[in-house]
Amino acid sequence: MLNKYVVTTVMLVIMASLLFWFLSPITTKNRVQYPSALLLSQQQHVLHRYSNAKGQYQFDVELDNVSKEYLKLLINYEDKYFFEHYGINFSSLLRALKQWLSNGRVISGGSTITMQLVRIEQNIPRTVLGKLQQLFFALKYEFTLSKQQILQRYVNQIPFGGNYLGIEAASRFYFSVSAQQLTRAQAALLVALPQRPSAYRPDRYPELAIKMRNKVAQRAYQNHILSQLQLDAILEQPLELQPLKQQVYSEHIAAWLRQHTKSSIIRTTISEQVQYQLNLIADVYKPLLNYDNSIAIIVIENDTANILGYLGSIDFWNKEIDGQVDLVRAKRSPGSTLKPFIYALALEQQWIHSKSSLIDTIHSFDGYRPQNFNKKYQQLIQADEALIQSKNVAAVQLLNTIEITSLINLLNKAHIQISPEQQNLSLALGGAELSLWQLVQLYRSLARNGLYCPLTWKSRSSGCPNKPLLSPESAYITFQILSQQLGPSYRIPAYQRKIAWKSGTSSNQRDAWAIGVSGDYTVGVWTGRADGGSVHNQLGRISAGPILFDVFDSLAPDTYKIEKPNRVSQIQPCHKATATASNTCSDSQAGAYIIDSFIPKTLKVDGSIINSKQSLSHLNLANLLSQELVIKSPENLTHLFKHQQSTLKLKSNQKGIDWYIDGQLLSSNQITLNKLTNGDHLVEACNKLFCAKSSITIHP
Repeated sequence: MLNKYVVTTVMLVIMASLLFWFLSPITTKNRVQYPSALLLSQQQHVLHRYSNAKGQYQFDVELDNVSKEYLKLLINYEDKYFFEHYGINFSSLLRALKQWLSNGRVISGGSTITMQLVRIEQNIPRTVLGKLQQLFFALKYEFTLSKQQILQRYVNQIPFGGNYLGIEAASRFYFSVSAQQLTRAQAALLVALPQRPSAYRPDRYPELAIKMRNKVAQRAYQNHILSQLQLDAILEQPLELQPLKQQVYSEHIAAWLRQHTKSSIIRTTISEQVQYQLNLIADVYKPLLNYDNSIAIIVIENDTANILGYLGSIDFWNKEIDGQVDLVRAKRSPGSTLKPFIYALALEQQWIHSKSSLIDTIHSFDGYRPQNFNKKYQQLIQADEALIQSKNVAAVQLLNTIEITSLINLLNKAHIQISPEQQNLSLALGGAELSLWQLVQLYRSLARNGLYCPLTWKSRSSGCPNKPLLSPESAYITFQILSQQLGPSYRIPAYQRKIAWKSGTSSNQRDAWAIGVSGDYTVGVWTGRADGGSVHNQLGRISAGPILFDVFDSLAPDTYKIEKPNRVSQIQPCHKATATASNTCSDSQAGAYIIDSFIPKTLKVDGSIINSKQSLSHLNLANLLSQELVIKSPENLTHLFKHQQSTLKLKSNQKGIDWYIDGQLLSSNQITLNKLTNGDHLVEACNKLFCAKSSITIHP
């Protein structure tokens, strides 16, 4: 009685174990940690390929993306009852066993497609015990997976010679087409190849490969899969291999996508023509650079925010210039490239119109005293000219007016984060770090009604998810201002293309930038050193500007026309706020862009505003312009000795002066000499528009 219970218990345990095993998920033993991947262009041609950790090429595809002719020929040749059995074809097994016993060797296989898949995925040896394992696993596969899933896994993993696994890899590397584009003759060859991949390789044994291809075709004809006409066409077809060739190199795109996508086939928006032109332009400029310099370029399509071209460095494989650093995404000081968005916000908030007067002289903004790059000043300058000429003081004046939070909020909308310590007035002149990737997204908004759209590598099915970044009016006016700027060396763009562009140079000439936007495209260019070192005589307009215009000239003509918003109009104002010191009315503001017919405030200095109805005497500006600011004490090149006097009183020829020592604002017009180190010091006196300087030397 005990034995009966034991046997029953053992049988139940075995049955429960088998049921659990059948219901458990299928795990495979041959999957590698880093699968291979194929990077495709917009035209579905290969841009780049990756092998897996074993050095193999295997690109998984859906059955819908595999040639229907190939699938029909495959099933007919390998397992014509595939859709009728449950993983095991007993008649085929018995036939194969009989042939083996009669001949002492394997004459034909009895494995179904399911059994072949099991052997591949489970690494089952070709032994009698292995065959039993294969049978059990085949039942489990059929119980767990659908026929379509089994067939898809099979065609993605069968070997095709060398290090090529799966139908997509074989199609690409033997014929340079996708698995969906195979001809009947090509499909027949690839059906035969996995039988003996090394022996039938068409690139090594073409005659044998053709013989096996024809065998597949003839069997398909016998089973009424092919007509006589189709069979004859295959038999007459030459081999015509077309090994895969990569014509366009895009290593940085490939490296980035390798890290950020798990897809085996990566279909990108990269245009082969655009990418080819970027590589060509980089090769042209390469000899003109210092040996350790590099170039980064990105091109986007405005309508979709698709990335059309991407060059992360001038030479990916050059270790001396750190070529593998992706300089499109590297964050650097953007120089003056954020200035257009400060002006756009000032226009949007109606502090200025396009020709409002701004200050252009050394001035202190709560202790921060920016200077123009070329150290030249015009005292007063119109807003559009200030932006085109990239005047530093005017940009800081506007940022101080609109408040830094306005610019920070705009950047946040574009998913650009600025650290708290960088949120100050120096932001107008490159005091934070941004990337080329981020900047082109900002500039695109100028040609798309102020709307922001994140960049993408993949074509969008539902259009660009635009979000407001600027008002359409301020974006339009800013675009018009920037498009007035001449190209480098007075260059005229091809196709009469209208380009709104801005250059920028970071401190110590580390980075040179040029960002441009037209109706259809936005282009960003960076030049410099990957290690952040300074470059002698590098300027955005001179170094990056010509490259920018070469890239635009290589693009197709624009088709999109930027329309003026209804709320934007042009005026020809002439009022006292734009008069000269002698109160003579000027027509220099003819054609100023305004929003909602509102003529805004035209000048703001230290919080005091000159309105269109106020005279310049509100700030005694005429007196400031007419009377030169002079430091009376100390005179320039004065030597002072601490043992002779303890304090120095500062004097000028004007009242209401701010005094600075070595750039630091003083609380009074007096210096305590004992608090200064021995050596040279700079004393400055500043009114609302100008500063005078005097150098002194302190001795013990």
